[in-house]
Amino acid sequence: MAVSGQRNVMEIQHQIRRNADETRSYIDDLYQWQENFRKAPTTKHKVDNPFKDTATAPHKDNQGEGEGEARQLQRTGRHEGLLRRLGQMG
Repeated sequence: MAVSGQRNVMEIQHQIRRNADETRSYIDDLYQWQENFRKAPTTKHKVDNPFKDTATAPHKDNQGEGEGEARQLQRTGRHEGLLRRLGQMG
């Protein structure tokens, strides 16, 4: 019984060392990522609004389905129309 108890203790100590090594490696990677993030150039990108033209009337060459959507958006209100379109995308 003493031998199996010593094995269990040694296995637990070994597991603790492995966990400590994994944690140390994770923290080192995190610090490296943080340094890389700080050194990266900061640029502001302009993001186009995909909904900016949804409430406007379609162009003459784009009649049909888009025209119905534009009218529907005008009737239901801009927010409800955007929420409906977001539901269709997801």
